[in-house]
Amino acid sequence: MPLLVAIAIWIGVQLNLPGIIIVGMVLAAAFLSLAAVVRAALRDSRYAMQEYQARKDLSSFNPEEDER
Repeated sequence: MPLLVAIAIWIGVQLNLPGIIIVGMVLAAAFLSLAAVVRAALRDSRYAMQEYQARKDLSSFNPEEDER
């Protein structure tokens, strides 16, 4: 899809159509912001999973059993 946006901008430049150039730039900005949101969500979910696993490991730890 980003390739299609780049092609649309290129066609707009070649044909000197400012409307197509502006629409292409808006679509490109939307793709970039969507990519940033997805990347942040994946990073947050990875950290949340690591925290969940650490809490689960701590809750199953029983030092009294280790002393025996």
